Amino acid sequence: MKPEIYRSNKTTSQTYLELEPKGMNQYAPRIGYYKVIRKCRVAISGHLIKGVVAYWKLNIDDEFDTSFETKTQLESFNRNPYPGSSLLLSEDLTNKTIHVRSAEIKNDGTRRFIVDWEILSSKKATVGDLNKLLQLGELDLIDSMLKSTEGLDLGDEEIDYEADDSQDY
Repeated sequence: MKPEIYRSNKTTSQTYLELEPKGMNQYAPRIGYYKVIRKCRVAISGHLIKGVVAYWKLNIDDEFDTSFETKTQLESFNRNPYPGSSLLLSEDLTNKTIHVRSAEIKNDGTRRFIVDWEILSSKKATVGDLNKLLQLGELDLIDSMLKSTEGLDLGDEEIDYEADDSQDY
């Protein structure tokens, strides 16, 4: 099942529970997106292991349901690294979004739990940096910069385009 196709009128918590990988514990990652709120510890088989408290959503276009928080253990991510994730357990994941593309038990006799995941990059730029790029006046550069800032939250700051309408670019 492709997560982006799965839509329903169920609550976030109902959908999350339904997607629990069969044969795994309640803290196992599910497909979807996790917005990390804080670190925590979760008890699995009498051991406390590192985890996170996070908001969760199934589809990228959905909003995070801030009334639903879930705990997820990090060991599955650590056992299934992606490039650049070697410091996962020591990294500050607060406010980062983890995308889990798949999470399932391998039926090859090993019964390994395989998670395909990544930490989504967050766009970071200062308004000053953007203004400097705009002042260079390069049309291609401006177009490129504007495309790269789509969805960028600048807070209350505004971009000063300093466009001179009397001049051809």
